[in-house]
Amino acid sequence: MAGDENKRDKLCPRNSVGAIIKKDDKYLALYRKVFPKGLAFIAGHMEEGEEPEDSLKREVKEESGLIVKDCKLVLHDIFPNPCKGGYNEHKWWVYEINSWEGEPELMEANKHEFVKFMQLAEIASYAEKNDFDPAWLDHILPTLKLLPFK
Repeated sequence: MAGDENKRDKLCPRNSVGAIIKKDDKYLALYRKVFPKGLAFIAGHMEEGEEPEDSLKREVKEESGLIVKDCKLVLHDIFPNPCKGGYNEHKWWVYEINSWEGEPELMEANKHEFVKFMQLAEIASYAEKNDFDPAWLDHILPTLKLLPFK
């Protein structure tokens, strides 16, 4: 875990989960129209009393319509990640989704412009324009060594 006591004061009390969903050579991404705007992978806050894996399954269903069948925890850490309320960090649980049911669809048109599988080159183009959720671009993806553009 990262951080000193001063950083802990900035830790959001609501933890976050994220999903890495890969099909063939594409990753499932969405484009957020609301804070934090930009390209991201499926993610969200855990509800009070919710276990990380249950939260992950709920977020994936809410944001893409997919039903998670099998997943594996690939990252658990604290990262800088601005949030409403003046918090600057979140504790994250990031999962690799190994199997699911359904096809991705836009479930929250008020929050997202699209939800779709994307090639690395297309994902990289958002990163180059700095049009990417910073938690994913600056911390999660480089830590997991998933994408070669950072």
